[in-house]
Amino acid sequence: MQFIIASHGKMASGIQNSLEMLIGECENIHVLDAYLDDSNPQTVLDEMVNKRFGQEDIVIMTDLYGGSINRFATLLVSDRVRLVTGINLALVMELIYLKEITDEEIEQAINISKGEIRQIKMNDLKPKDDEEFF
Repeated sequence: MQFIIASHGKMASGIQNSLEMLIGECENIHVLDAYLDDSNPQTVLDEMVNKRFGQEDIVIMTDLYGGSINRFATLLVSDRVRLVTGINLALVMELIYLKEITDEEIEQAINISKGEIRQIKMNDLKPKDDEEFF
């Protein structure tokens, strides 16, 4: 299983850097920081999926639904290539720890990571009598 994190700018390599700090180096995670040079992101993605990884299963994770990187990735979706968009670090961690990549497992990972998105208000910072703060 191979994972590609693709984003506008350096978000992809930033997520990879954070992952390496938390879980160590992962040889099956690859990044595409798009539009930082003259390379064509569509060509780079296509080469990664169709030439570099052979027939391995791949999950492409993109930063922004409807963005150009996501649109390029949609052209590569197949039985062996899945696409997840709107990523954050929590979602990427959930995905890379899946034992198998199925539509159901991906949906579960998305739902778990959604629970990590929340606003913390002043009242949330004070634990109630019977609970711990975190």
